Amino acid sequence: MIFNSFNFLWIFPLIFVVYFGLRRLLGGVILNKVSNYLLLIISYLVYAASNPIWCLYLFAITIVTYVSALVIENKQAYGKRLYIVIATIISLLPLGIFKLGCQVCV
Repeated sequence: MIFNSFNFLWIFPLIFVVYFGLRRLLGGVILNKVSNYLLLIISYLVYAASNPIWCLYLFAITIVTYVSALVIENKQAYGKRLYIVIATIISLLPLGIFKLGCQVCV
């Protein structure tokens, strides 16, 4: 979804109100996770509305980020920086590939 499209102008405020409304109404750590999962599901739906194949890329990045966070959380302070750098590079790699690919195509 393009930021300057008509759909974005009405969907984003709706998502914003629902997300922060849930966090305000439900409160608590566990219930805040519900609103985060809702945001994740909405992200997948927005990608699927554009092109369902993009959900595979989003899923791969989600898995990489989640597994990286688990590894970083369980590491001692000494090795965390290396894992953070590697996870950041892997997570940003698709963005770089698509941006470079789009520049080459134009």
